[in-house]
Amino acid sequence: MELTHSPRRPAIVTGSVTVEVSRDIYKLNVLITTKEPNKIYTPSSIMHIDVDIKQYVDNSPVKKQNDDEEGGGGGPMRGKFRSARGAEQKLAVRSNSNPLACWTPSSITDSSGHVSIEVKLPDNLTRYRVWALATNDRQYGLGEMPFSVQLPIMIRPSLPRFLNYGDMAYFSVILQNQTGLSLLLHAGLRASNAKLLTAQTNRPEVGYSIVLPPSKRAALIFPVTTIHSGTARCQFIISTPRNKTSVSFHDAIELSLPVFTPATSEAFATYGDTYEEVVFQPIKSPKNVLSQYGGLSITTSSTALASLTDALISLYTYPDECTEQLSSRLLGIQSLWDVLQAFYCKELPGISILKTKLESDINKLKGRQYPNGGFGYWTNRKDSHADPYMSVHVAHCLAVIANKNVRILFQFSLEFYLRLYYK
Repeated sequence: MELTHSPRRPAIVTGSVTVEVSRDIYKLNVLITTKEPNKIYTPSSIMHIDVDIKQYVDNSPVKKQNDDEEGGGGGPMRGKFRSARGAEQKLAVRSNSNPLACWTPSSITDSSGHVSIEVKLPDNLTRYRVWALATNDRQYGLGEMPFSVQLPIMIRPSLPRFLNYGDMAYFSVILQNQTGLSLLLHAGLRASNAKLLTAQTNRPEVGYSIVLPPSKRAALIFPVTTIHSGTARCQFIISTPRNKTSVSFHDAIELSLPVFTPATSEAFATYGDTYEEVVFQPIKSPKNVLSQYGGLSITTSSTALASLTDALISLYTYPDECTEQLSSRLLGIQSLWDVLQAFYCKELPGISILKTKLESDINKLKGRQYPNGGFGYWTNRKDSHADPYMSVHVAHCLAVIANKNVRILFQFSLEFYLRLYYK
């Protein structure tokens, strides 16, 4: 505080004070624990998570569980694996690799601020982190707890995301010994829709034997090639020999990856009409083709549907949909509408789906008409203009549809535009 005084002015007292405003009243302490503090979590095991919420009472943060502690399965485990000779580990193939172990959007605590959640863990061998966010009308709090899912011996394959037909790949597998003992390990791979490149080519499985020191890792390589397109499935397994003096450890995982078809394909077709009872058609197989793909199909019909099927399929499945393609699709399908209703074509969808598709194409055409009645390739924006060829093509399409007694109401007159352009 400062006092100022002079003969010509009265005394003035000035001063300042600092007030610290605490927001601790709005905080909650969130403590996350487990009911099995000394348990080693394994894949697909059941975990019970306890969340306790208390009022924040001082400026010290919530005491977090030490990552190096053994509680929650997140600490050192070699000693436990070394002494775990009482129970035999069961062999289970790991297949659920969901990275999200649990998501509980809402849970209500009891009067003491406690809530318990049961979680079934996925099959990943990894480190998880548990978050709990607590709120009420005026307060909030956040808690966190890590834990790990491990096995005494673990196998970690490293596979590509996909394979193409004819590829050869080297599947890398990491073996890890989590125990305090030197172990003799048998590692193997069994595959479907994939061929293992070994001396015995007809075997669907191959294996290795390796002695792995305690707390060490080793890498194995499996050369594999594809057989067919589709999905290749691989089962990797690692185990210790069975004996009466020590417990056996295992780990197994099943993974799948897509095998894509070749990027290019070519089709040949021959069309014709005949009035004879017997027709001779020579066929020569193309050279340098993949025998696993392709085939021969013969279609006969008393109408033009057989010779026009490929054209209809091309129009229906064409990916780009400018005004020309939309009109061509409407024109082609409407021209053969009676034939499509009378005869079944397995390459095309049902009549109801075709009708829905045609209605969608007509609505798209309506949105591309200019105020003068003409049509553009993609849009009717003001910075572009109608194209005369495109407008004539749409007019032809609409004339065919009108002959099928299909009523279409457009906002502007196409006839006015054509008369004006060709005047």
